[in-house]
Amino acid sequence: MAPTVSGGLIVSWCGMRGIVTLVAALALPNGDGGSAFPYRDLIVFVAFCVVLGTLVLQGFTLRPLLLKLDLHDEDPVGREVAQARSAAYQAALASLEGDQSRLAKALRMELEEALLHANGSAGSSGTAAAGDILRLRTVNAARGAVLASARER
Repeated sequence: MAPTVSGGLIVSWCGMRGIVTLVAALALPNGDGGSAFPYRDLIVFVAFCVVLGTLVLQGFTLRPLLLKLDLHDEDPVGREVAQARSAAYQAALASLEGDQSRLAKALRMELEEALLHANGSAGSSGTAAAGDILRLRTVNAARGAVLASARER
């Protein structure tokens, strides 16, 4: 995606905020050995106040600026993760081709559902929720059996 003026404005607004000035002020000779820089303490104090002031000023105005410029995160990392997840599910499904065992069929159904969910298919959300409820019910039943067995000992 090409850079925009709005994006450039936000980047400049979130810049270093005078930290280079503060470092330069701190680098001035402090008087050890008789080479004191005149008004060094005042310069360091003013530089610190500038940094603190810009942190507060720009910090409080960043959100309104973002809202005014109407910038949105396009989530490039999320898109890459979704593409990688989709490719992984497709490769897993391809590895099951030709296997007609019951376990392979069940795994194929689960992977196909996960692939639909990863691709953002609207029809998969109800099935995924039903599958989650079913898994939760079976896990709770298994947990209950284990706890009952533990109580009997």
